[in-house]
Amino acid sequence: MVMTFRTSLATFMLGLLFPTVGLAQPALPASFITDLEALQARLESGDMAFVSERAATQAERLAGGNPADRWARALYLQLAARAAARDERPAEAADLLADARAVEAAPAEWRRRRLQEEIGLRQTAGQWERALSLLEEGLDASAEADIWRRAASVAQRADEVGRASAIWDAGWRLGVLKGREDLLTLIRLHLAGGTPARGAERLEEAITSGELADDLANRRLLAQAWQAARDRSAALEAWQSLAQRSDDGQDWLHLGQLALAWGESELAQRALQEAKARGAERAETLLASLDEGTQRD
Repeated sequence: MVMTFRTSLATFMLGLLFPTVGLAQPALPASFITDLEALQARLESGDMAFVSERAATQAERLAGGNPADRWARALYLQLAARAAARDERPAEAADLLADARAVEAAPAEWRRRRLQEEIGLRQTAGQWERALSLLEEGLDASAEADIWRRAASVAQRADEVGRASAIWDAGWRLGVLKGREDLLTLIRLHLAGGTPARGAERLEEAITSGELADDLANRRLLAQAWQAARDRSAALEAWQSLAQRSDDGQDWLHLGQLALAWGESELAQRALQEAKARGAERAETLLASLDEGTQRD
């Protein structure tokens, strides 16, 4: 009974943050528990250097021992990681947690929790690629939506927008990410990540099915997506449809400029005339240059 209580106390003090009842874990000798508690107390008092050295020494000594030794080694490595983190050495702390997670004698749930801590430390250290790789390891249909969102966010921080798009797309297809906002995020990631045609297709399908509102904002996003994909026919059609619905001179002007750039002079002239009628600046100048070009031809 005393051993059970002391083990639970040590677990709580070590900040494992979840109950260990029911987890398969080797029983720790009383000497390890006493030492771990003492080191935790030293850490709480701010003696990071002592804790780092002592925990690292113990972890090295226990490598290759019996299951209880190896479980204790994982806890010492975690304690060393906490000391490094408090001493503002997040990269070193992350490496120590990686070593702790590699100890097979440690419970699987405990290692999963340490993985999340390591990811956070990698982010703090600016190791975005490492953090992203670790996040991707745990991405499957059973992972929570927030984990998928976090992975996509880290990919963006790592300047891997295409990768963020692929992650979000996979989460969407698995049904983990869902709803209007997640769909709009997916579409915007496709636009930013180099696959605008896929984003346009998804948006068009969503508008047609009623999943997303058939409003000006989504129609403008659709036009922008087809333009980014350089699908001339779809882009011009989308911009013309938007301009007709918005009756905005700037939308007509954009259509005219796009049509002019793509050699669609008749559409350009009609659009620029509509833009001019609505007071859009530059429309008259562009019409004049278009007329001059037509006369020369």
